[in-house]
Amino acid sequence: MCRAHAKKVRNTSSSTKSPKQGSEAGKGLSGLGHLTDKKIDTLQNYYGMAKRQNAGNLQAMVLAVKSVLDHVASSDTDPKHQHCDPH
Repeated sequence: MCRAHAKKVRNTSSSTKSPKQGSEAGKGLSGLGHLTDKKIDTLQNYYGMAKRQNAGNLQAMVLAVKSVLDHVASSDTDPKHQHCDPH
């Protein structure tokens, strides 16, 4: 299965889940620091870019993925940009 197809399958399966009922409706994994659909989409886009931009160079791809993880986990009080590109 090609990467584009795998991403489409993941996106389709997550977007076709049955709607929640009652007090669960619209909450997802709510709360400070929890994943939302928007954050999941953002992470998928970042990882996809990291893989495409570094195809054929495993070390660069690993560094790019670590950069994504650190970047999204970073905050003003706890900056985590040691793997980020300085440019």
